[in-house]
Amino acid sequence: MSFEERNAPQARWSRRKFIGSSAALGVGLLACRQTGDPAPTPEASAAPLRPQVGGLDPELAASLEGRLEALLAEHEVPGCAAALTRDQDIIWANAFGFADVDAGRPMTIETLQNVGSVTKTVTATAVLQLVEGGRLGLDQDVGEVVPFTVRNPRHVDVPITIRQLLTHRSSIRDIAAYGDSYHCGDRTEELGDWLATYFDGTTDPYHEWGPGELDPPRRPRAYSNVAYGLLGHVVEAISGSSYEDYCRERVFAPLGITTSAFRIDRIDAAQHAVPYSPIGEDVDVSDIDESDLLPRYPLAERPIVPGGLHAHCLYSFATPPDGLWRCSVLDMAQFVLAWVGEGEAERPDGDMARILSAETVRHATSETHFGQMLCWDRSSRRPGEPVITHNGGDPGIAAYLAYRPIQRTGLAIRFNSSNPGPMFDASIRALLEALDA
Repeated sequence: MSFEERNAPQARWSRRKFIGSSAALGVGLLACRQTGDPAPTPEASAAPLRPQVGGLDPELAASLEGRLEALLAEHEVPGCAAALTRDQDIIWANAFGFADVDAGRPMTIETLQNVGSVTKTVTATAVLQLVEGGRLGLDQDVGEVVPFTVRNPRHVDVPITIRQLLTHRSSIRDIAAYGDSYHCGDRTEELGDWLATYFDGTTDPYHEWGPGELDPPRRPRAYSNVAYGLLGHVVEAISGSSYEDYCRERVFAPLGITTSAFRIDRIDAAQHAVPYSPIGEDVDVSDIDESDLLPRYPLAERPIVPGGLHAHCLYSFATPPDGLWRCSVLDMAQFVLAWVGEGEAERPDGDMARILSAETVRHATSETHFGQMLCWDRSSRRPGEPVITHNGGDPGIAAYLAYRPIQRTGLAIRFNSSNPGPMFDASIRALLEALDA
């Protein structure tokens, strides 16, 4: 789900839409600074990990870091990490604030975090590899690939295609079963088994409008997380590997990305940021069901406080291909290098690796697919060349990945807060200005 969709005002609390209605968290968080002091505590400022990359003018880097520190303090967001790329280099990366407020553990550029719907860009990459290899067609009926029926009963003669899934034009919608699948810890049900039940005909997971509709109604929204879960299962069905294994072997490993994963049991959980959500001052805590909170601590030990900060557990849900990429900001930057480089990127060891052809990247980012790109969005945040983007949000997190293909620059930023508020846009503007300077 996109950041905007995740953080739209809601009528009730739910796992999928955990937000705070107040910009102030009321917890007195401090931006981290380089001090060389002992291990930080929540009451004292902590030191950011100095970037292990370079290339941004030192004065410009200092100015950017000052702006991000000030924004973090102003909006009382627990922590953030960001990176900038140019050509085939990560020219700057730094982190601020806390990955774990209680432990005083600082956010670093190597801290892992789930990044919500930014994950969809990885899924799209995997699908495009199969298309490029001739094993899948963009206009192929998905029902020809997966072992269960996927067909809108209102439009039985219209196939649901891979291109439609990639562009949220499939007419598949997210029903309650999707939100209900959120839970603490790793999932136990296989992706294909869950999807088979989702599409077994006992519920109605389709819109009224038909697959391929160019201009579907704004509400209910066309954006579908389950559609990307289905794409992940397409990868499994064709490759014979699990979605996670395929991505690790065919997307991450060639790029030199070694720390990314989707399951909690495949990472060092001690290096994962704690997801936090601000609780609005006007929230009636008696109206909140504990199961909706995905709490890190039992509510009996850590009750919800209006105006406070709620720590979530490390959670999962039924369709990892739509939002469970757990990665560092350096991993995000390394991944975007491949899109900046039209499918080719320089690995950390200096070797070059290609994961997609230049033709595939150009086709995917052309607006010839129902008037839009495959997976990616287009933003006009800065004058001149548009920015190709994808954002993400989930309980306790927000993230943004973007690049400009002509300037050959990119950026990645993520927060361990479900509601960074005005800091989200202000931080992206600051990063784009640093790249344009």
